[in-house]
Amino acid sequence: MSRAAFLLPVLVLVGPVRAQLGPPSAPPQNPVTEEKRILGKLLFWEEQLSSGNTMACGTCHQFAVSGADARFARHPGPDGVYESGDDIFGTRGTRSSTGEGDYIVSEVYGIDHQVVPRSAPPSVTAAYFKSLFWDGRATKKFFDPETGQLLMTSHGALESQAVGPILSAAEMAYPNRTWEDVKQKLAEVRPMALAADLPPDMASAIASGADYPDLFEDAFGDSEITGARIAFAIATYERTLIPDQTPWDLFDAGQTSALTPAQQNGLSKFMTSARCNVCHEPPLFSDDRFHNLGLRPVADDIGREAVTEDPADAGRFKTPSLRNVSLRTQLFHNGRIPEIPGAPPALNKSLVAQTMPLYILGGGPFPENVDPFLLPLPGLTDEQVRNVVDFVVNGLTDPRLAAGTFPFDSPTLFSQSRERGLVFHGSAVPGRGGRVPELVVDVAPVVDGGTFRLGLVGARPFTYAWVSVQHTTAPQPPFGAAWRSVETEHILQQPGVWIGDSATWRVEFPSDPALIGLGLDMRWNILDPAALGGVAQTRSVIVTLQ
Repeated sequence: MSRAAFLLPVLVLVGPVRAQLGPPSAPPQNPVTEEKRILGKLLFWEEQLSSGNTMACGTCHQFAVSGADARFARHPGPDGVYESGDDIFGTRGTRSSTGEGDYIVSEVYGIDHQVVPRSAPPSVTAAYFKSLFWDGRATKKFFDPETGQLLMTSHGALESQAVGPILSAAEMAYPNRTWEDVKQKLAEVRPMALAADLPPDMASAIASGADYPDLFEDAFGDSEITGARIAFAIATYERTLIPDQTPWDLFDAGQTSALTPAQQNGLSKFMTSARCNVCHEPPLFSDDRFHNLGLRPVADDIGREAVTEDPADAGRFKTPSLRNVSLRTQLFHNGRIPEIPGAPPALNKSLVAQTMPLYILGGGPFPENVDPFLLPLPGLTDEQVRNVVDFVVNGLTDPRLAAGTFPFDSPTLFSQSRERGLVFHGSAVPGRGGRVPELVVDVAPVVDGGTFRLGLVGARPFTYAWVSVQHTTAPQPPFGAAWRSVETEHILQQPGVWIGDSATWRVEFPSDPALIGLGLDMRWNILDPAALGGVAQTRSVIVTLQ
């Protein structure tokens, strides 16, 4: 019996109520199949798809917040200076690295994670848009990311979007990553080695020991891994994420009790005097167009104009769907709700309520190129505004998404549960001038998972250093002389390891399943005559091989 026989059926396309949205359009070149869906689900949540095993698509697109990013990350904005008024609440990316994976101390972020200068748009409902990203640069035409061949002439926005972050040095990749790097890594890793709490369909797909070549064979007929096939699979999975069981869907299907009287009043105002429907048309609750709301000066981010080169598009960004907006922790492309002088106060603390003054006044505080659709709404009473907010917050949320149930179930990523593989302990030993060396580690080592790296910053520059390793779960080093030679060779071949205040120790672990679960206690040691005993040290970390 094939692995496909164990997979769950695609239940998402059939719900208990009439699907107001209907299934999103799938291009004929990439029809929805169950084998492709489950491969796409695995890839979407696979942290090993990134160079450093730290980022999955789902890291920045979490269902608990409507497929957006729940993590708070601050970008200094166009002027590069924090707390200067133009800062952005964007999406956290990777730490700066070289093409070989060595950590770099960034001028802006130091050793901290980079921040993408826009917030992550929600992935749920993405299948219904003609173009994706806030500026629409991922279009309906999909080109093979390796050959440049045109593969789709329409309905390919999901595929176009999926290939971008995988090679982005700010999001999922080391600089100069290639598709050959991606394919080779996927061919070798154990699927979901870093994740826990796999949903039943994901667990079933790999329960027999299937690797990614096996899963690609199930989905595409042979085991070849390509950039286009990765995009096909991820896009197929996203086309099955249909949040069509909101109270509004039930109400529109004839269940009048699905919305309270206040919410029904809010819906009425939403569609009439509040003019929300001008840009947030049912059933998607978006017009799939681009608008400038006056949130920030156009010079901060020209938005759609960068794609079309049309000055009329300056500062315009995609209208997101309002479905499940109540789950969001950030709104708008820069994650910020503007402060508007003279605006009426928000009527409650919800983010939706906090945006209402923007619309009541007919736009934000920066009027350059503000969309003419925005008109002041002086006739709305406080009660009507409350009802509109009630409808949007409570009437447009799919309970399956809020509860994390199928099809919106997901594994626990390593980045969401660090106690599974990283335990910091002890204290650092300062060096010259009281400098305290800092250990940098993002993820536990993975057997057959590529290179593990341990970083160091803040130590005395231009000196020798080494990583000490003690085994916490075995009386003898399991790697023997080979392990010691790996450590020694790395140090001796890179005597100039101190460039500025950073260094990186890298090692690949042998392909031995018996090593899984082994604990390793590691720390950096730095020759420094000013330190106690002549050696400065970082604190220690116990990592557990996955």
